[in-house]
Amino acid sequence: MKNRAFTLIELLVVIAIIAILAAILFPVFMSAKASAKRAECLSNMGQLSRAVMLYGGDYAGRLPPNCIYLAKDYVNIITWDKNIYKFVTNKKVFTCPINKFSYERGFREPYPPGVIVRSYAMPQNVSGLNVDRIRRVSAAVLLFEKGAAPIFTWTDHNGEYFDQTWGLTRGPIERFWHSAGKNFAYCDGHAAFHKYPYGPFSYSFGTFPKGYCGPPVGANLPR
Repeated sequence: MKNRAFTLIELLVVIAIIAILAAILFPVFMSAKASAKRAECLSNMGQLSRAVMLYGGDYAGRLPPNCIYLAKDYVNIITWDKNIYKFVTNKKVFTCPINKFSYERGFREPYPPGVIVRSYAMPQNVSGLNVDRIRRVSAAVLLFEKGAAPIFTWTDHNGEYFDQTWGLTRGPIERFWHSAGKNFAYCDGHAAFHKYPYGPFSYSFGTFPKGYCGPPVGANLPR
């Protein structure tokens, strides 16, 4: 029996079917990958939140201060992540899997191997606060997604608004790492994802008349 080869038309039809299937499945795979990274980031924040709770156990329920000045400059300081570092077993939890690229290098390339990127910031209104003073610990944000600097550095260790991603600029939501939303860790130890403008985005956590590293000021937390 003579073997029959594919005609050009049949080959083109097969290629077209494969292309259509790829077009259908590729977004599904990308969505699944993005969801997995968001879940990993959420897990990171939960572990960091628990490390903060361990720190508070050593200091009568007091949360770590946002930063402590050791000198009148932006270099000799102790930031919140350095305070809890000894309570963190896996140092990778400081870094969102999507946020490994250098802020200083314009996000064109990742940091060198061995550099731990800090992807999260602490709101000033809970800095150094005793947990007993917080009206609703399940609604008080402890950490939120902001920053792309190495751990223990001044850059983006805290934030003014939850819709900031890097620096002082607010929004747009297209800059968020997870589909127009952010992960948040709370003062009761849990973490959750919220789409903009819901959840913590819907309220402000106050102003900072004492400066970034000043003593805690009145918190405008949900009742």
